[in-house]
Amino acid sequence: MNVENGTVQMSPEESGTIFAVEDESCSDGDMDNEEYAYDQEEFDVDFQGQGDHETLPSIKFSADSLTNSEVEQDMDDLIEKVKQFVPPEVSLDTVKLVLDQNGWDFEKSITTLSNDENGVEGYCSKTHIPFPKGINSSPPLVAESICRICASPCKEYHPHGDCDSVVCLPCWKNWIRTSVMDDGRTCITCPVCPMFLEDRLIKELAADGKVVKRLTANSNRKFIQISKNYASCPAPACQFIFRSKLPLKSYSGWKPALCQCGGWACLECLSLWHGPMSCESLKIWLGLNGNNDLLTNQWIKANSKPCPKCSTNIEKTGGCNWMRCTNPGCGYNFCWICLQKAHDHTQGDTCSRFVSTQPPPVPGEVVNARFRQERYDFYSERYHNMITGGRFNHIQGFHIDQARTAFQQNSTPETDLKLLEDLPALLKQSKLTLGYAYGLIYLLENTAERSFFEDSLAFLQTKVDGLEWYLQYQIQIESPKQIRDFLWQNMKFCRDRISVMNTTSESNYKNGKWEFDPVIISHKTAK
Repeated sequence: MNVENGTVQMSPEESGTIFAVEDESCSDGDMDNEEYAYDQEEFDVDFQGQGDHETLPSIKFSADSLTNSEVEQDMDDLIEKVKQFVPPEVSLDTVKLVLDQNGWDFEKSITTLSNDENGVEGYCSKTHIPFPKGINSSPPLVAESICRICASPCKEYHPHGDCDSVVCLPCWKNWIRTSVMDDGRTCITCPVCPMFLEDRLIKELAADGKVVKRLTANSNRKFIQISKNYASCPAPACQFIFRSKLPLKSYSGWKPALCQCGGWACLECLSLWHGPMSCESLKIWLGLNGNNDLLTNQWIKANSKPCPKCSTNIEKTGGCNWMRCTNPGCGYNFCWICLQKAHDHTQGDTCSRFVSTQPPPVPGEVVNARFRQERYDFYSERYHNMITGGRFNHIQGFHIDQARTAFQQNSTPETDLKLLEDLPALLKQSKLTLGYAYGLIYLLENTAERSFFEDSLAFLQTKVDGLEWYLQYQIQIESPKQIRDFLWQNMKFCRDRISVMNTTSESNYKNGKWEFDPVIISHKTAK
């Protein structure tokens, strides 16, 4: 495998790996709206996932299913590979301990063993790894001895490796259980001396299936954490793992990875994908958002506001920004962000552009603190609203279910049903893109590039608001064909706009066209 001009080249034998990389354009291509036909080649995916995969730019990373059991198999294969370089009497458990001591790095493990003047045996002696005395299981010895842990007489104890410490079986079980279940250890030593225990002995002494299962899980987790080629998907509750022939962090820049769970990950910082923000910009933005009091105030602002008509306090419980006051006699429909009347909302871009009530700071003079605070509040509130607003409320979900039923009753093609299936993921991705875009704009100076980017943001925000309005108030009274046409047109726009925003931002980062506010950057750096 090699990287050339931003494209990852893979040999035939590498093409079947779990983590596949290929260069792919993300444009939707030309579509005939009248015939409403998808380009099947563009919409195919490599797995049965839920991701809206064509909205992200440049390099496509597709992850096949890699479970914990498959990770365990990879570990076993690596152990067998190292086993070929050690004397035949060395057990697989001993090889596993050697790998663990060397960060599960094959080359480092082989080099370490070969560089020791006394060979494998000398290395094991220095690192307290059993060799080769602990290979064959020794039967429990019966003798009148005193346990070194509880100081009670014990008739049965279990020696191991090069250690002859007397520990009664109940103390062994308690020690192993505590080490595995409470401390999360993967390599366990004797409670008396620093000698490591082999896995076979740990399982024998534990005599508990739950402990053995947890030990395996601990080993898998540590392997993923310290390996350069593995990383857990950062999506909440996801159990899939990314695997690559190259170290994951060698994929620097704008290269999102698509997991089977449908989520996107950034391989540079190993967090959820945060385009159109770079990793460094995200750190600065999150640092500004890191104040606990600020977060509390933002939560209150994002989730509790007075009705603009009757002033009744309203708490926001769903992801949609279209609100209806439930106070008897009011029933006012308005936008949660700008508090405009709903039907007037699409006539302007109040929601997406900052308009200050304070004079801007004068160059060379003391910064107007009120202006900066007002500007920060504007973008921070929108960031939090978008990042936390990815789910449908119960009304929108109900209306989608109704539309799905109507589609099925009218024998609607699968491509039309796919619109409804893809809509939640697309709206979520759109809102995440908007959220990170708001944060990025706050960090930028007022330049032509920023103004162009704000235009794209405003277009996407308008379409997202329109889709949510449609789901809330319109979809239930339209025919399947009207629903299909509306969703196709607006979903395609959102996909295209996300691609434009990510591509534009990537280009501006690479070409140095983003000009960052020096006051914000210097303040964050000083902290």
